[in-house]
Parts: sequence; structure tokens; C-alpha cells
Amino acid sequence: MPINHVFKFADLTSYQSSLIGKFLLEFSNLEFSFGLLFSKLLMATDLLAMSLLERMTIQSVVTSIKSMLDIHCNSYQYAIITKEQQHSIEEVLQKAEELRKTRNAFAHNIFFKQDEETIVGIDIPKLSVHIMKYFFKDEGGGIIIKNTELENKIKDCYQLVDELSELLTEMSDNYNEKVKKKIETK
Repeated sequence: MPINHVFKFADLTSYQSSLIGKFLLEFSNLEFSFGLLFSKLLMATDLLAMSLLERMTIQSVVTSIKSMLDIHCNSYQYAIITKEQQHSIEEVLQKAEELRKTRNAFAHNIFFKQDEETIVGIDIPKLSVHIMKYFFKDEGGGIIIKNTELENKIKDCYQLVDELSELLTEMSDNYNEKVKKKIETK
């Protein structure tokens, strides 16, 4: 049984629960933005791209985006996106990786409150091992995150969504003409 069901003192505070919800919401916005980026790089409509993405994990989407960046760089020689845009996308993907790990922790761990400022998550399959390591202060496994750290991760997600939105707007300038020109030159 989850720890917070057995020991009510372990229940997350309303604020901690709210932080987790906000983080997951912003990460969902980031995933959606990756879908729009996927669509642009694929040179497909958003609807077509989103139907392809429907069953892909975020890691698969990121891997596909990286592959498409290679194609835009090597095969299209930056005819559709610029080198600067490629670098900006790579930076966003790199920053998003740490956020993805946190998101996965919230999706796959059991959480409880250590105190008013600290949330502890334990990997479900390794529950007994993690409990022993946690209580005996061995630094193995799970996640321990302060409210302030989670607040910063929410801001980071929000900022990456804004960066992607700006980048997608920038990429949209003359996008159709660039694609058409590239197709005609093949």
C-alpha cells in the first residue's frame, strides 16, 4: 500500500500536490510544442504529424526530431531551417531531457512528504530497496525534490515552451515558399 495511505503524516501538502500538477501541465505543453516542431521539420500538416505522434513516447519524438535536424542539415543544407534555428532546437532538446526525467519520476514513483518543503519519490519496482537506502541515507534511487526545485522546473518548462513558440513563429516566416522551392529543386 502507498506510504501516504498508511501514514497520513506522509500525505503531500496541497501546495506540493499543486506543484506536481503544474509541472505535469507544463510538461504536457512542452510535449505538444515538440509535436508542432516535429510537424514543421517533417514538412507535414499539424494534423498529419499529430496522428503520427499519437503512439510515440516523448523520447521517440525527440529522437525523430534529432534525425530530422540531421536531414535538414546534411541533405537540405539549411534550405528550410537555419543553422541558428538548428542550434536553438538542440539546446531546447538538451534542456528538456532533465525535465523529462523528472516527469517520468512523477509518473512512475510513489510519493510522500518528507516535510513541508520536501517531496520524496520511490521507484515502485524497487520499493523495499529504496526504503532501506532512504532510511539508511545511502543515496541510491528514487527522487528527493524540494518545493523550490519543482517551482524552478515549472518555470523551466514554461520558458522552453515560450522558446519553442518563438522558434516556430520564426520558422514559419516564408516556410511554405522554402519547402516549395526545395521540392521544386529536387
